[in-house]
Amino acid sequence: MLDEVSNLFDEMPNDAYIRENFILGLVSKSALDIPRKKYRKEQNIQKEAQKNKPPPINTRAPLIPISRSTWRRWVKAGTAPQPVKLSAGVVAWRVGDLREWLRQKSSDYHDSIK
Repeated sequence: MLDEVSNLFDEMPNDAYIRENFILGLVSKSALDIPRKKYRKEQNIQKEAQKNKPPPINTRAPLIPISRSTWRRWVKAGTAPQPVKLSAGVVAWRVGDLREWLRQKSSDYHDSIK
């Protein structure tokens, strides 16, 4: 599955935009993560969820295998490429910016192990 994401990314032009879900992958939540009855106590819901909850299913492999919170912290700190605001509530990253950032990270890593 990772090859599919890599191939898609490699085939995109540098001026294309991709959203955060493509960069970090998708994780679907179990239906048991969402309480169905308001009158149930939270403890009972958590207890049931732990017994019956299947592990999250990745529906798309991540391009960059880090957590969403780490990615957002890097973007805020300027460590990762800055997104482009496409409209109210919609941000995306330029493929060319991500490629350059990944190339730089790879180069830094290889320079550090020499």
